[in-house]
Amino acid sequence: MNLGIIGGGQLGSMLSVAAKKLNIKTIVYCNDLDAPAQNFCDEFIFSSYDDKKSEYNITLDKTVKEPILGETVSFKEDVRGWVSFKSFIPENGISCANEYYTFLNGNLWKHHSELVDRNTFYEDDLRESEIEFVFNEVPGSVKSFKTLNYEGSQAKINKVYDSSGALYQDNEYFNLESVEGGIKAASVSIYFTGLDTVIPAVIERSSAAVGEGMTGREIFARLVGKNAAAVRVGDFVTVKLIEPELQNVSIIPSTASTSRGEVLVVGDDKRLRAANVNILRKQGDNIIIQSDNLSGLSIVKQRTPQLGTGILIEPRFEGVVEIPSPPENVVLSPEQQEKMLTHIKKGRMPDGVKKRIMDKISTGTIPKSMYDRITDSMGS
Repeated sequence: MNLGIIGGGQLGSMLSVAAKKLNIKTIVYCNDLDAPAQNFCDEFIFSSYDDKKSEYNITLDKTVKEPILGETVSFKEDVRGWVSFKSFIPENGISCANEYYTFLNGNLWKHHSELVDRNTFYEDDLRESEIEFVFNEVPGSVKSFKTLNYEGSQAKINKVYDSSGALYQDNEYFNLESVEGGIKAASVSIYFTGLDTVIPAVIERSSAAVGEGMTGREIFARLVGKNAAAVRVGDFVTVKLIEPELQNVSIIPSTASTSRGEVLVVGDDKRLRAANVNILRKQGDNIIIQSDNLSGLSIVKQRTPQLGTGILIEPRFEGVVEIPSPPENVVLSPEQQEKMLTHIKKGRMPDGVKKRIMDKISTGTIPKSMYDRITDSMGS
């Protein structure tokens, strides 16, 4: 189940946290790149509205790292479709007096100006317009828009790197299809019902979308080997597929990570710091991650808007019972005993309490907490 949230402030953050507990995928739509909800939602869409062109400019896979990565696309309500890709990646955008402005590196830029050449943005070189036609011999589905019809088996672009070389992926499906779009190696065998004949197969592609009534994408395989021609339409067969084994992975709650794979870990000084992990797969309410720099560290189980890097915490671990340490005792000298007994005798307190304290002092050893209280009341 998906939940769209308009606005990325505190309410959007709290709603994203609550939805994640119910295993609901959240998509936040906001015109503020620094909106806090992007740390708690599954997908964050940054956009602005161009009054002059009457279209929404939406930047996908937007990151705040340098160089700025992503892609801007335009949506028009009158045609109910996506009408264009744009060559600019703004930090923010706003319309004023029927003019459209965007911001980059703290500077304000006016669009649709007659004083500059077309297809030039932010003092960059001229960007040439282009139309790309995509042909697919084995389409998984047909997508229809009012402006364009096309076929294809690749559902989305899911390969984005930042300046440090870290890979962001959408984590929507990662079991047999790699983020580069290819099929990972897997062993597929076809067994004829009641016979010992085994026909190997090779996975070639997956469907572009999850079909109606299905829980996942269809995988298409090609039969290989000398017995492949023996299979006929209508034959009853058993298909066995062995997925590649995942190495050096961990399972953590999905509430512990952002959609970009950032978790909070407890440092040696008990302060929280951020760490990046590679999310391989979703599995129920958990995710399977891969990271080489988390060995021996404790991960925050559930991120909340109140938690962030640098915050000092006192860790609590589930299933661990803390045994209180025995109280520290103080051995009294005879002079100290005499002074304390005299002080307690003069004190105004119930006789039963007075007797219990005096009996404890008479033993010559009292808890440090009691020693501190008595000496404070005595003034020495």
